[in-house]
Amino acid sequence: MSASPHEALQKQSKKYWLVGGLLILLTAVTFLNFTLGTAVSAALLIAGLQALLAASIFMHLTSEKKVIFTLIALTILMLLAVMFLPISASFTNVGVDHVP
Repeated sequence: MSASPHEALQKQSKKYWLVGGLLILLTAVTFLNFTLGTAVSAALLIAGLQALLAASIFMHLTSEKKVIFTLIALTILMLLAVMFLPISASFTNVGVDHVP
């Protein structure tokens, strides 16, 4: 027997509240004190995760076909490639005195 519309709505509502809470938590993580390279990389990673959550849950893309997931995977790969640049820049400055 299938669930009533009210039960289905409650199930969807719980999922939306969970994702909304995760988005708020990820936003709060961006305010942590990181070094510049790590902060940029963390911000890019968090923005990517937030976009993925918003697109997949709020825009109902989890029910889409293979093409959507391929595009999401490509986006994640590009995000990781872009994140590597600020991380590598922070490694080259290890041991260098920074005078304000």
